[in-house]
Amino acid sequence: MNAENNNKNISEDAFSFSQHNRYSVSVSELIPVLLSKIWIIVLAGLVAVVISFFLTSESATPTYRSTARVYILNRQNSYGTTMTDLNSAGTLKEDFRVLIRSKDVFRKVLARIGEDEKNYKSLNGKLSLDNNETRFVDITITDTDPIRAKALADAFADISRIKAKEIMGVEDITIEEYGEIPTTPSAPDMEYNLVVAAIIGVVISSGIIVLLYIFNDNIRKSEDVEKYLGVCVLGSIPDTSLLRRVKKGSKKNTRKKSA
Repeated sequence: MNAENNNKNISEDAFSFSQHNRYSVSVSELIPVLLSKIWIIVLAGLVAVVISFFLTSESATPTYRSTARVYILNRQNSYGTTMTDLNSAGTLKEDFRVLIRSKDVFRKVLARIGEDEKNYKSLNGKLSLDNNETRFVDITITDTDPIRAKALADAFADISRIKAKEIMGVEDITIEEYGEIPTTPSAPDMEYNLVVAAIIGVVISSGIIVLLYIFNDNIRKSEDVEKYLGVCVLGSIPDTSLLRRVKKGSKKNTRKKSA
């Protein structure tokens, strides 16, 4: 009876010890596990890259960007630029940024490139302005047609320049440079997408391998007995099943030859 109670206590202690140490895995223990499965990790990264390449190539529509730059400076006199001119330019720039997004400017821009003015709302997502603190304003247009992107950027620069002189009383807004016809798409960024996909594939596969290792509490080696059960290993019995199968096979071959 005492022996049974002792065995029961040992089993309960071992189970408690196993549950306590089940999730305690050190980094040094995980590194060999990941290295042993490195081919799975690399393969997962390659698969993710291939999937990302096809998705980007087939589903994503390439877009192009063209930028025109204007310079805002309102001189109080023709003798030169004063500090008052420079300080007022910052306020003028903020007003200009609001003005360029007005409906009237949008309509006139579409009329300039020969399109229907009623579609002015379609330009909302195509126009972007820089946020720098200089007196230069970069007018950037993003469009699926590179030629149309340049035409829109130039039209915005010209129309907003004229509109600012009429409404804001600005002496002049200088167009520093017109846009160029982009030769390569700005989006999607194929290289960026492939790198991100590879990282995601590696991270996910590594995470799955680590989780499977942590939740696998099977006894695989003698060290696991002490780790999970808290019992020291006094000895081990070798698995001779493979050796017996080899001997049995060799005996059959010998009989066939003798026959």
